[in-house]
Amino acid sequence: MVRPTPASTNTILLQLATNTWHAYNDFGGRNLYNGATQSSFQRPMERGYLFKPRGAGRRVTTTHPPDHDMNTHVGYLRFNHLSAWAGSAGWPDWEWPFLAWAERNGYGIDVISNADLEEHPSIIDGYRLLLSVGHDEYWSGPMRDTVEGFIARGGNVAFFSGNTSLWQVRLEDPVDGSASVMVGYKGMYKKDPVYETDRMGELTSIWSDHLIGRPENHMTGVSFTAAATTASANAHQRCRRLHRLPARPLDLRRHRRRLRRRARGQGHDRRLRVRRLRVHDRRRFARAHRDRRHATELRDPRHGARRPFHPDHVGPAAEAR
Repeated sequence: MVRPTPASTNTILLQLATNTWHAYNDFGGRNLYNGATQSSFQRPMERGYLFKPRGAGRRVTTTHPPDHDMNTHVGYLRFNHLSAWAGSAGWPDWEWPFLAWAERNGYGIDVISNADLEEHPSIIDGYRLLLSVGHDEYWSGPMRDTVEGFIARGGNVAFFSGNTSLWQVRLEDPVDGSASVMVGYKGMYKKDPVYETDRMGELTSIWSDHLIGRPENHMTGVSFTAAATTASANAHQRCRRLHRLPARPLDLRRHRRRLRRRARGQGHDRRLRVRRLRVHDRRRFARAHRDRRHATELRDPRHGARRPFHPDHVGPAAEAR
């Protein structure tokens, strides 16, 4: 990629989410999602980050058409021998389609990498608008300094992306004036060499971590930490945390008895409260176990046959029916 020259007449600058590409890049086996704490800028990109062939499943989608388990996307990646992480980051996913649309509609846009904002902060001067498109998740401190300074001087920034600036990273080990490594300890932040030092502001944790004290929504205006759809196991664990559900499936009848006892002594509208809790309870369990019913089966004690999982079938009271 060639940085724009000072002679450029374009007023719009787009930064590629190259830090995020490198965070997901698993060339050689490791990335920031399977145990690594740094990613080299000098290693090649795995298949799928710079080019994707056409075909169903090229984009990650679970809603149009409905495909909660992303079978079409997973099949596409396997058939084309692409990285399993290629649906989450890379040039073909967001920036390429956006720039193709912009060119068709007559917009002149210059392009830089994430690292350019840190290593060449003056490159943003002279532009009226900075764009962040797609999945721009990993930002360094100097990147934020450059962008926030641009905003303070009257510049405009548009974030056409989700999960923007969630994690702080550090760009280190310069070679010929450019960083060669991106450091990100993420959940292992206590192993970061700057932890509990006078450089805590550079800790590679989430930007909204109180140890850093610089939430990303101070720059973006919003914060985004989780997708609406997740794998069934993660969805169940999230429901447990939000609703204090136990790890094992519950007997609905037994749980309703607990709700009735809880509602006692709350006044003359006790029965109405119980009905409302019962409806909420059934919906909650349906959501928590919806994704497991396709894979989990229970043995019918009466006929020895196997039947699909259903929330009403769980627990001793249900099996006794």
